[in-house]
Parts: sequence; C-alpha cells; structure tokens
Amino acid sequence: MVTLTQVKASNALLSTSLPNLVAVFVGATSGIGEYSLKAFAKHALAPRVYIVGRSQASGDRLTTECKQLNPGGTFNFIQAEVSLISAVDVACEEIRRRERSLNILFNSAGSLVSTDTPDGLPQAIALGYYTRTRFMLNLLPLLRAPSPSSLRRCVTTLCGGKEGAVDVSDFPGRKASSLMAARGHAGSMVSLSLARLALEAPDVAFIHNFPGMVQTAIADDLKGVGWAAGRLVMKAVGRFICMPNEECGERHLFLMTSGRFGSGGVAVEGIEGVKGMDGVVGSGCYSVTQEGESTGEKVVELLEGLKEEGVQAALWSHTMGV
Repeated sequence: MVTLTQVKASNALLSTSLPNLVAVFVGATSGIGEYSLKAFAKHALAPRVYIVGRSQASGDRLTTECKQLNPGGTFNFIQAEVSLISAVDVACEEIRRRERSLNILFNSAGSLVSTDTPDGLPQAIALGYYTRTRFMLNLLPLLRAPSPSSLRRCVTTLCGGKEGAVDVSDFPGRKASSLMAARGHAGSMVSLSLARLALEAPDVAFIHNFPGMVQTAIADDLKGVGWAAGRLVMKAVGRFICMPNEECGERHLFLMTSGRFGSGGVAVEGIEGVKGMDGVVGSGCYSVTQEGESTGEKVVELLEGLKEEGVQAALWSHTMGV
C-alpha cells in the first residue's frame, strides 16, 4: 500500500519537478473530479488547466476557487454535455485549437442513470466508457506531442480491479443481470480499451483505478425509495466510512504525477514501480486499487483471457464504429 504520507511527499515535489503542466479534467465539477482538480491546483506550478463539464455555474465557481488556490495558474472551463460523443468532439477541438501538447487527461465523469442519451447509449456506460474513450482518442496526439515536460498520462477513475465478464453481444450493457455484473462488464471494457490505446502510445501511461468509497453526488438523480434511503444513510455515516475528500484528491493527483507509473513522473525514494495489467512492472497500462497498488494476478489473468477470446478486438471494432 502506498501510504498517504508517501502520496503527500510525492505531491509536494510537483511544483519543482514538473512545472508548467497542461491538464484536462473531465467531469470535475463535483465529487472525485473536483477533489482531484483542487489537489492539482494546490500543488502545481503555473499550470494551464481545462475543466470540461455540463454546468456553467459549477465551472465558474471552480475556476474562481482554483485561481484562489493557485494565482499563477490558468484555469479554463469548457461547457459540454460530456455524455454526448458529438459534444466531446467539439470540446476536444477547442482544446486542440488552444494547445500544442498535453500532459494529463483525467476523467471521472459518471452516472448511475440508465436512460438513453441522444446517441442511443445508456447514460451510465456512455459516461463510463464511450465518451471517455473518445476523449482519449481525440487528445492522444496532444499527449504524444513534444512537450517541455516528459509527463504523459491518462487516468480514468471507475472500477479498476472490479473487472469481470463481458457480453460481446451487448457492449452497451442493457442486459446486465445486476449492478455488480454491469460493473464488471464496464470495468473490463475500460481496461481493455486502455490496453489497446497503450499499444498505439507506449510513451503514455494509462491508469484505470477504483477510487474506493468517496462521498459524491453520483446517485442524486436516481429515483425510488431505496435510493432515497441510501442517500440518507450515506449522509449520516459517510464521513465515518468514506475516504476523506482531501485524501481522495491527493491520491488521484499521485496517480496523475507519480514516477511509480513511469512516463516522466515525480520520483520519490522508497516508492517503487507497480505491475501493469500484463503483470510486468512499468509496462505502461495499469489497473490499480484506491491505495495505488496493482489489482493483482486475478485481473491480469482475466484480461489476458478476454484478449485471447477475441473480446478486446471485438470491443475495439465496436468502439471505432460508434
């Protein structure tokens, strides 16, 4: 386990080790994304940041708060309905117009709502997989472009380590038998897509993590007595059982910038490299726990089996056709 002390030691070196970073945060107007964005703003030196999200009011608030945390930074909000592929394309075009290179792409946009988007995809998996993959595809040329910093990193926070069976006849996951089955299905899709992208961009580190229990508003739009009761319980006990918001932000900043994951990150004595999805240390594509550890051999074997069965190839063909 990477301790919080080690995490903070690494993050404290960010300003001197990696100044002038360019970062994109998708879905950072609340929850995990907001905590992570503010940790980045707190520690980075003269960064240029693009916050992509749906709510203009939240975006205005965040740019003001980040500027207060880091007067030397530049914080831009791009309003976009990030569950829509066409809106993602427009947002990415704006970023490509303004930047020649990119160091960090962090995506935490999420929902538990199952109603379809105008693209004909369930909103939960549209945000959890399809538009995240589109952001990476669109911005990969910037991540690979020459930059003053050697850091090149994509972090997607969803359910690393919770990968499971994939139904190749139902990639959108409409027929999932339970929330756990849907999580396993989506988790494997995310990890397999990162592994596919890593083949094209070996100079970029790709990380799929599970954030642990964190207090967010992800379930606020869900209807029904059960969900309402669950929200009340979380409000009452969440601070006792969930990771503190500040720690959540610090740990995600560590994923974005630590040398533990190679690709030009901050080097700290005593923090070693971690095994990738293929079981090899430093291989460039990682599925990690909330403590920043490899999710283990079970996930390695599962993903290798899915590749051998042709699931990754079928998924990628499907993804490129959406």
